[in-house]
Amino acid sequence: MVGIPEADLPDLAKCQCHADDWVQSNLASYPDVEFRYIVVGNEVNPELKYDPLILPAMKHIHNALCEAGLEKKIAVSTSIKLDLLGNSSPPSIGEFLPNVTWYIKPIVEFLRDTNAPLLANVYPYFSYMHDMKNINLSFALLEPGCGVVLGSVYYDNLFYATVDAVYAAMEKILATSSPSISAKLKSMATPDVTVSDVTVSDAGRDGVGDWQPKYRLRFY
Repeated sequence: MVGIPEADLPDLAKCQCHADDWVQSNLASYPDVEFRYIVVGNEVNPELKYDPLILPAMKHIHNALCEAGLEKKIAVSTSIKLDLLGNSSPPSIGEFLPNVTWYIKPIVEFLRDTNAPLLANVYPYFSYMHDMKNINLSFALLEPGCGVVLGSVYYDNLFYATVDAVYAAMEKILATSSPSISAKLKSMATPDVTVSDVTVSDAGRDGVGDWQPKYRLRFY
């Protein structure tokens, strides 16, 4: 996973030639290294200085990968922070905040069209700290035997529930088009646990009213 510094975003968003040069210098020049993801921006938010440049830069980098013949080996994505979500409990009602939908929808559509995952920074313990009244600590710390039922679905821990909330939000934002999209959890941390590069793949779903937890489809 390779991140693109914020300082590079203006040039990458402005001109395809800069993206071509970036891919050649940072990826194509290292044929023995297996790159899987290019992360354009971290915890994107429409209110941040460089974030209007995220999607144009992603498109240019993807075009550069295609030109270099690397688009099937390397995916272009970005990462979100969970504060972009509004409702998230039960997970089946997960959705992006209305004031960020205009910003995140084109990004999610681009990821769908390029078969790339959305990256999410997930911190169950921090979620617990923000809502200690309603979240059990053991549930947040992924301790065995501490699962709960949320919206008629049993979740072993808060991590799994959060995964489903992200899926629900993506699927609602793509309600008028194909919901084939996936989420990759870029980082998940508790005081005692740090897990990175956790993948959850989506096979689609049939209707908001018949929610099936996505993490059960594939988790490793």
